[in-house]
Amino acid sequence: MDSAPEIYVPSTLSKSGKSIFSASFTLYEIRVKLAPNCEIIAFKRYSELLNFSEKLFPQIREERIFLPKFPGKKLNKLNESLILQRRIELEQWLKSAISHKSLQDKILTFLDYVITPLNLNSKAKTSPDELLILEFVEKISKDAQNKMKLIENFSWNFFQKKRTVQQNYISQLTECLVPLCGCEFVGSKALDVLSKLTTSDYFRDFVLVCRVLTSFPPRILKKMCLNEYLTKKRFSDSQLQAYNLCKTIQDSLSNIELIEILNHDDEALVIFHNWGQEAVQESPRNIVVRIQDWRPIIETKDLDFKFRFIGKDLEISGIITAEATVSRIIDILTVPSERKKWDIRLVDMKPIAEIQGFSFTYLAERTLYEFHTAMKKTQTNSLATIEFQTTCYMFKQPNSVLGRFNSCYIIEQCDDQVSSTKDSEEKLFLNSNESKSSSKVKINLNSHYCEASYHLVRGDLFQEADTMRKSFELFIDIAEYREDRIKTPQSVDNPILQAFERKKLGRAKSMIIGADDY
Repeated sequence: MDSAPEIYVPSTLSKSGKSIFSASFTLYEIRVKLAPNCEIIAFKRYSELLNFSEKLFPQIREERIFLPKFPGKKLNKLNESLILQRRIELEQWLKSAISHKSLQDKILTFLDYVITPLNLNSKAKTSPDELLILEFVEKISKDAQNKMKLIENFSWNFFQKKRTVQQNYISQLTECLVPLCGCEFVGSKALDVLSKLTTSDYFRDFVLVCRVLTSFPPRILKKMCLNEYLTKKRFSDSQLQAYNLCKTIQDSLSNIELIEILNHDDEALVIFHNWGQEAVQESPRNIVVRIQDWRPIIETKDLDFKFRFIGKDLEISGIITAEATVSRIIDILTVPSERKKWDIRLVDMKPIAEIQGFSFTYLAERTLYEFHTAMKKTQTNSLATIEFQTTCYMFKQPNSVLGRFNSCYIIEQCDDQVSSTKDSEEKLFLNSNESKSSSKVKINLNSHYCEASYHLVRGDLFQEADTMRKSFELFIDIAEYREDRIKTPQSVDNPILQAFERKKLGRAKSMIIGADDY
């Protein structure tokens, strides 16, 4: 190296131990500027820096290199002022050490920077992580037809392990993704990748990505159309990623620049500033409280469902209205033979005496999801509560994913009686006593899914499937004894028969239906 790289320690980061017995510790952020467009970032503990200085001591003594005194150990716990003093002393020591050419390579190696020989070509100098970025940028700039597949493959390969990438490659990747976020077809995929790159959960150099992203002028960032993502006019399932990117931009840029990036969209600004808060709207008669981050799934006459994400967990809330009795609804939810009639994705439901609950097995996208739940039930004449709580249970199928979900059903008998409509006259009740006491029933549902089991309903959330709607429509039909409207198993999401229908294989289709009837 002709000149000494610029090194500095701009900040510190407090981290907690991995176990309850480990104390918290401080990480020192170390930045080295190798070139105008190349900077490396590393986070090191004081103990690592102390050990490194001790390894350099023999060389320093042999070559008679004069360095400032390395910050000494402290017996007591460090407060903020002592941490600040140590950070300044560490920066002075590192600046002095890296000014000596004989120590430069060792310092850069300690900071996880790979030193490549000068006689290698440019492709050999590129690490596999950086080569992955270069190939993606090159392919997506040339291929106009398979952008969706290229982004999905890159996201899968890149985030499956920890990556180390220099700033110039991060700049190329960010510069490629920003305009793709505004694309009408692949915008949500590009936004998802960019959001992950700015999150510590997915990328170790997320701080560097944030710096590169906020270095772009607002006229470039406004092409991402973040305002349309926030207002759910474009890819409503990407609203959370758009908010996270806006939050990253807000931390580094001014409010005026953020307004320009959001294309002066007042609605998007209100959603961003009120994110996660309750917006109270006054009306002449009452006060309506609306949660901003709820998103609708199903909105029909008898079904009203919505969902939101709380961290990595999913919450679904819904209201079901049916003409039935409280006891009838309880049977539909807790009796396996009754539940299988309406829960389309349910493969098996077995009682577990040890935990006083049930084992649910669901099938979605060729994956079995298994839930072990304990059931709590309270019931009166007009009100009942059924709660399924996931609990630990030792037995599990070898080919299934063990998930976690909690569901609570509040069943309330309404006062208004069933009107004498044509549908109510045609209902088939099990007994006359139940028929006389039947009226409107309101079921409030609240379910929580963990990150693993969220994939069970992912298609319904993003409007790629309507299995949830079909299930609860069957729920209402069974609750009201409308057997004539209940679909047969052949007509409910049978992919084999759908394939026969597409291929016009009528004879094979009739043979299968005949065999099922037999």
